[in-house]
Amino acid sequence: MNHKISAVFGIVVIVACLLPVVTSVTGAAVPRAKPGTVTGVVGIGTAGPASKAGADGIVKKFALCVGVSDYKSSSIGDLSYCDEDATDWAAYFQGKGYSVTKLIDSQAKETSVESALFSIIAAADADDKIVFATSGHGTTSDKIQLLLYYDCYDPATDGDGFVSGVVPDKELYNWFKLCTSKVVIIVDHCNSGGLNEVVYGHTNLLLQCTCGATGYGYDVPEYANGAFTYWYCHKALQQQGYTDAESAFAWVDANYPYLRADSPVQFDSLTGNFVF
Repeated sequence: MNHKISAVFGIVVIVACLLPVVTSVTGAAVPRAKPGTVTGVVGIGTAGPASKAGADGIVKKFALCVGVSDYKSSSIGDLSYCDEDATDWAAYFQGKGYSVTKLIDSQAKETSVESALFSIIAAADADDKIVFATSGHGTTSDKIQLLLYYDCYDPATDGDGFVSGVVPDKELYNWFKLCTSKVVIIVDHCNSGGLNEVVYGHTNLLLQCTCGATGYGYDVPEYANGAFTYWYCHKALQQQGYTDAESAFAWVDANYPYLRADSPVQFDSLTGNFVF
């Protein structure tokens, strides 16, 4: 039985397991295993800017594609295909007419990701579209889900009360708090299903994650991608021809070879579907 995780407006039903469960993937899939303990996680981070007021009747499209395979600190294991994930997403969105920013490896310090995203939000208005596709390590500390960027575990702080390179769920929420554009966040990080707080209070945001709050993402040599990115970007959108985020995700969820806590999950506060 393929147990799924479903959520709408922050209501979550989870059937979890302690070990990854895989149905059928050939090749040596490697879990993007959770790194060591992260300390010093407090506060809600830097607030994102407000979008432009109103709507100008012109739909502009922006994408920020981020992938970290090679981390600065030797204390965190490197990954294999997160840079390929970002590159493939960037190519897809460029083909759809998006203005694309791509940050990989050392380019993807937390402050660089934040700066690029804030520039996009500040340039957009209420009838524009924003996609944030991110791939890398993720973990949990004191029941807080974290996205880890290139400079994580750097002894310096990033100026917002957190250790560098660490983006907790509340900070991710705060980045988009004043954004009025339609937003899709695509997250290929372990434990990413625990980021559900990001949609609270929004009426314009769709969060799509590789796994549940205790689950894993996977590097798959056969795909030369993270598993979720491959099934979503290459299989659902490019091969199956889906054009909106919700329908593509539904197909991935029905066909994805990883089950239970490693099964994809989404949190949707958008009205209607997000057409790429």
